[in-house]
Amino acid sequence: MRKFLLLIPALFVWSCQSTGSDTTEVQEIPVEASATQRNTALDSLNEIIRYSPNDMDALEARAEVYLRQQNLKYAAADVAAVLQLDSARTKALELWGDISFSTNQTRQSRDAWQKCMAEDPKNVPCRLKMAELYHVVTEFEKSAELVDEVIELDPDDLESWFNLGYIHLQLQMYPEARGYFNTALRIQPVNHRALYARGYCYELLGDVINAEADYREALSYNPNHEGSKQGMQRMQRARAQAGQ
Repeated sequence: MRKFLLLIPALFVWSCQSTGSDTTEVQEIPVEASATQRNTALDSLNEIIRYSPNDMDALEARAEVYLRQQNLKYAAADVAAVLQLDSARTKALELWGDISFSTNQTRQSRDAWQKCMAEDPKNVPCRLKMAELYHVVTEFEKSAELVDEVIELDPDDLESWFNLGYIHLQLQMYPEARGYFNTALRIQPVNHRALYARGYCYELLGDVINAEADYREALSYNPNHEGSKQGMQRMQRARAQAGQ
């Protein structure tokens, strides 16, 4: 059984805001962050939760940090706390499915993502993860049906194709992920996120030349994109080591 990758490049970030009369913003945090950055983010979330222990956005955000650190016990505790407050909370259900999948509890993942879809039929992440779960357990027809339903949300919908690529990247299905990012780029060629994501696929497949080209083009559209900067540095080091 393949497990979700828990450390995805800096392109994939989260941000959310707490509900209630006083809005607390949870800052975007790169997934591919240094230990210092992760600890700083965790400290900030701990501080929010210390004073607002029922802040569901902050609890979910902290659970995502723990999930990326593969601290599944703490991630599960935060998600469980959210679900106690709101059992229909779709983000928490999505995360509960992720945590369960990471420990090979696929039935629990299925139940969480199915409930997520029942609560929000248009929820793309849960639908795609459910599709990939079917794919992993070789129920290909059900997987295809769910994917078709996602793109039935406009075949030129950029985010659907991008999300498909992201899910395949999580499942370490790099050629398939690259294909979905290709489609996203055909829809919108000037898109630094999709270029970076495709470049990362090339990098994981060992194609240094194309990876560097995508990172370089992504930076031409967004010179401050940290993930592409780091990708370029990795590719330059790889070429230097290879004597190119």
